[in-house]
Amino acid sequence: MILLSACGILLGAVLLVSAHFIVKQSASGKTFAQAADITDGDRVALVLGCAKTLQNGRNNRFFTTRMKAAAELYHAGKCRALIVSGDNHIEEYDEPTDMKDALIAA
Repeated sequence: MILLSACGILLGAVLLVSAHFIVKQSASGKTFAQAADITDGDRVALVLGCAKTLQNGRNNRFFTTRMKAAAELYHAGKCRALIVSGDNHIEEYDEPTDMKDALIAA
């Protein structure tokens, strides 16, 4: 039983490491850390989900920074469209709509 568990853990670790390298290799040359590194073109940018406000009601600086960066990419012609992602599992909490509204306003 211990041997079987160890083999399962080892297999899981190998699959996890393999998935990491496959994603890293597939994304090579397609992700950028600096806007200046992006050539103008027919690209679509993925904006990862983020809450607009913190639990205490204050503005989330990560949301603000992320929306500013996405708007700058779009206005600079680095991408032709933005895809926003995020959680909206309940009606009162809708990251994608908050992000869309912030980007349209920008």
